[in-house]
This record gives sequence, structure tokens and C-alpha cells, in this order.
Amino acid sequence: MSPQLGWRMFDEFSEKMLSLAEREKKELSILFLDLSAFKEVNDVHGHLVGDEVLKVTASRTAKCLRASDLVCRFGGDEFLVLVYDCSKEEARNLADRLISAIEKPIELKEITLNVSAEVGISSFPADGINVSELVRKADEALYLAKRLGSKVVVAGS
Repeated sequence: MSPQLGWRMFDEFSEKMLSLAEREKKELSILFLDLSAFKEVNDVHGHLVGDEVLKVTASRTAKCLRASDLVCRFGGDEFLVLVYDCSKEEARNLADRLISAIEKPIELKEITLNVSAEVGISSFPADGINVSELVRKADEALYLAKRLGSKVVVAGS
């Protein structure tokens, strides 16, 4: 789905997917992704270039996902990814692929930019039974990744 979706649509869609996961006894993972070095892009090159970097990042993220997965910009340089029927291990592998895609140089007219990302992961049912709890746990895992200097942290690990 489109990375341009807002939080409200993400919330509605994720609630439906969570109900489906509960009925079908499937796992569901949420990846909370935050870009590294993005503030520097805005500060040095301006917000128009920053907007282009966000568009490229959203596009690269979407290309790593299945049609049934959902990505939305959460705010600033943060993205949420919802992946149905996805274990923590599979989500970890997806996070590694997302980071690899994001880290490819971004060629914009006369400049080449490099950004990276950290990812926090939570999964239903192990880390929570509602969307807000899963997002909170993924966010906590993301900030632990930042503190540890790690690219990916999985909640409960």
C-alpha cells in the first residue's frame, strides 16, 4: 500500500489485520523505522531535498514489501510498517532488507546523499494485543536500537 497513508488509515487497517490475525492464529509484526542522519540532510541541503529523500525512502521501503503489507509515514523521518503473517524472525530479516535498500546512495540532480535507518520490531501476540501497544513496543525497541548503536532491535529479545 502507499507510503503516503496517514496514521488514521494505518490505525484502521492495522486493527482489521490484527482481528484477522487473532481469528486465524497468525502472527503480525510492526516495524518502527527511523532514518539516521536525516536532520543533517535538512539542515545542510534544505527541506525540499529532505522531502525528496523521504519520497525515495518511502518508495524503496514499499518495494521491499508484499502487496498485503502496509507502510505509512508516522511523522518527520519515521515510518511504520505492518506485516501480516510474519514472525519476529521474518520481521528481522525484512528489517535487514529495508535497511540495505535505504542505505543505497540517493542521487538527486547534483548531489549524492547517504542515509540509514534503525528499526524496532514488535509482534502480535507476543508483545501486545492491540495496535497502540504494538506500536509503543516497536517504538521502545527502536529507541533501544539507537541507544545501543544497533540497526535492529526486536521487542522482548
